[in-house]
Amino acid sequence: IGKLSILHTLRLTGNPPLQVLPNALAEISRFRCPLIFGEPYLTTLELDVNNFNSPPVEVVSVGIEAIYDYLNLMRLCGVTQTFVYRGRSLVEPPIPLFQLPTLTLLDLSHNLLKTLPPALTNLIELRTLMLDSNHLTTVPQPVLSLTNLTLLSLRDNPLIRIPVGLGDIDQIQTLDIG
Repeated sequence: IGKLSILHTLRLTGNPPLQVLPNALAEISRFRCPLIFGEPYLTTLELDVNNFNSPPVEVVSVGIEAIYDYLNLMRLCGVTQTFVYRGRSLVEPPIPLFQLPTLTLLDLSHNLLKTLPPALTNLIELRTLMLDSNHLTTVPQPVLSLTNLTLLSLRDNPLIRIPVGLGDIDQIQTLDIG
């Protein structure tokens, strides 16, 4: 789909089985950089928001530029092994993240997260996890299974308790819960 360089309308409505926008959508050159290539061709993107789990509803509701930004980050994180998505009002992390076992840095700070899903344990190479300024009241249970973590930052969360199992992550060099 990224090769469709003059695509101006993409309609994905009425297709309930389709739940993930392809990251390659971010490769449409006139969509990527209208300042260099002129006005973007892709000006209309129609989709059923409730059918999609990627991008998250919080991203889709902001508009086409936010969707592009998200898709581009997802496309690049497979190469860079990092995903930084700060201040995007996410209530849950994007599901496709958990299909990237080589991810080493995940920063979901300044969002609205209250917990993390069990699929977080798929990120077996994760070294840095930053969850600052969310709505976490405890360290989410899946974090305790991330044995390769060297940095865990939970600053500015309303933490009520710290689980005993946190001591089992023996690779942690930096733990910030202030």
